[in-house]
Amino acid sequence: RVSVALPADPDRGATLRLFQQARRGDELLAEGDIRIACVDAGTFRPRRIPTALRDAIAAPLVASLTPTPTQPPQPR
Repeated sequence: RVSVALPADPDRGATLRLFQQARRGDELLAEGDIRIACVDAGTFRPRRIPTALRDAIAAPLVASLTPTPTQPPQPR
């Protein structure tokens, strides 16, 4: 049985960082670190990721991949 955890880094303004780990029991099989950035389309300068977009990206991923005592993680 393999479990996957995907905690999101707290609010960092123009970036959202996601950490991933896949484990089989206590054995770490793989890990990843993803950074998503938001820039202004006209100037390409960093801009704050809108809260609604940040929530739409992070919350469902964390919720769907966080195992509960009665529910194993579901693949996306």
